[in-house]
Amino acid sequence: MSVPIRNCLQFVLAVARYGRKGDYMLIRKSHWGWFPHFAAIFEMPDGSIMRMEYVPVEPRKQHWWSLPLFFKGKVVITEYAVTRKEERDWI
Repeated sequence: MSVPIRNCLQFVLAVARYGRKGDYMLIRKSHWGWFPHFAAIFEMPDGSIMRMEYVPVEPRKQHWWSLPLFFKGKVVITEYAVTRKEERDWI
């Protein structure tokens, strides 16, 4: 029986590939308050980077005393491709 994902920390811990080089947990301040937001960063074999995070479906500002510890959300995947810069002769 699987446990439903209810927040970003639970999501990151569920998708973490423990012990793999190039996998990281990103912790930053949430856009919706002073509390932390968690995302998973994966370095792919071709050198590109993939960020996976669990974000609220209908975000709303909270009072400072009522943290949104559990919320209905969706998975957002952002891919950053590797590009090579052209070498230029400046002489």
